[in-house]
Amino acid sequence: KVSGSSTCKNTERGVKKMKKMKIIILSILMVCLTTTNVFAGNFSGGFTSAKKKYNIILNESFVNLITAKKAVRRWNKISNNVSLSYGGDYMRNKGINVSIGQISPPSKTALGQTYYTYKGKKVSHDKKWDLALCIVYSSSKFSKNSKSIQATITHEVGHALSLSHTKGKSDIMKQGVKDYIKLSDKDKEWLKKKWGQ
Repeated sequence: KVSGSSTCKNTERGVKKMKKMKIIILSILMVCLTTTNVFAGNFSGGFTSAKKKYNIILNESFVNLITAKKAVRRWNKISNNVSLSYGGDYMRNKGINVSIGQISPPSKTALGQTYYTYKGKKVSHDKKWDLALCIVYSSSKFSKNSKSIQATITHEVGHALSLSHTKGKSDIMKQGVKDYIKLSDKDKEWLKKKWGQ
């Protein structure tokens, strides 16, 4: 009887400890999940300066050059330290290259993607880079010169300027198809946080 009751008490203690451990683990997981899913607005890496030449190669059946240039330049005049000027319709090994409608999307939902390199090697967004390649895929979701393709161009160039995804309903840096092209106050705020007034 004595050994049986002590085993029972040990089992109860074990169950209580397990419950406490589960609560602690769940709490840690909740903190981790909320921290990793927070949309911070800025990448820690990026160019050393946001006064850059940008170059565009495009498929004219998706967007004309004048409209594409306007979509890129939407980031100008927000911060005194951000100045994007057109360099031509060719790719360079430094600055911002924008490819529009040249590449098929890897999936039905993919609209665009931005890659970063430093001295010719691919790097992640938390590292220093000297080249950003902004790809706007030849998606069936885009009609010629539509707001959605303009917004996607602006969105990908935002990544080149170290802006990450946000969740605001009217943010250009929100993921997905958009039917607006205007930068939100939050988009502007995050740009200034990265590059100054």
